Amino acid sequence: MKKNILALTALMVLSATAHAELKDSENTLHINGKVVLDGCAFEDGTIEGKVLNLELGEVSLASVKKAPTDIFATIGGDSSTALVCPPGIASVKMAFTPAADSYKGDVLLNIKESAEGGAAGVGFKVKAALGADLTGVDWIDFSNPEIKQVSVSENGKVDMIFGANYALSDELSNSKPGDVEANLPFVLSYM
Repeated sequence: MKKNILALTALMVLSATAHAELKDSENTLHINGKVVLDGCAFEDGTIEGKVLNLELGEVSLASVKKAPTDIFATIGGDSSTALVCPPGIASVKMAFTPAADSYKGDVLLNIKESAEGGAAGVGFKVKAALGADLTGVDWIDFSNPEIKQVSVSENGKVDMIFGANYALSDELSNSKPGDVEANLPFVLSYM
């Protein structure tokens, strides 16, 4: 009798599921994106991609100082680093984003130091101006870099100027001559 009741119960369950109505499932496809205004572009073809190359040339190790006062070489102030901005961009902001291990205070460290032929204890001090010249501009303190912001001129342009000099990142007695190279990433934002 128990077996018949169990069999009958099982048959009723199967019968109920066979006759159960299939319910539709409601779902959603969410689509999102963003339309942006093109940013400013370099006016002149002298810029290779988005890398600005500032060549300092050769100097004697004995002439390299911990705190140089003069700029040894510059790039900018002409069409090679002028930004041309489309209508709708009122100002440009430049923020430096060096990696934590790429500087020591205001000295940008040599990425070639551990390579064969790389100089030891020597890096670079850097100045940058946006929409102005380098007169009165301080060396960049990479541990707390200043964000520079300037309005776009009436002709839709913003000049960028960079200057640099060799600087000791260690004592002169611990330094050696060789190749010196560094990268300073920066981000341009538009408002």
